[in-house]
Amino acid sequence: MSTDGAREQITAWQDSFEALHGTVAGDVERAVEAMNGVDDAGLQATLEAATADLALAEGDESGGFHNHDYLMALLKDAGEKAREILTATG
Repeated sequence: MSTDGAREQITAWQDSFEALHGTVAGDVERAVEAMNGVDDAGLQATLEAATADLALAEGDESGGFHNHDYLMALLKDAGEKAREILTATG
């Protein structure tokens, strides 16, 4: 791969990470708000897992470049869990 090709790939990975991150971070934030006053142990565990997945993805600090597939999987999992909570809490 050429230097320019590598730069393009890195930029594409970071762009896709940032796009998904923005959506998921918003979903997780809404899930946190939806869980205020909800005393359901299963949903609390789901929320903890969603926030942990999001924190791991954000903590990488490569902007989606380092281990891109894993970071994207973390974000997707966090998003699915957040949407599960939002659906359950109405």
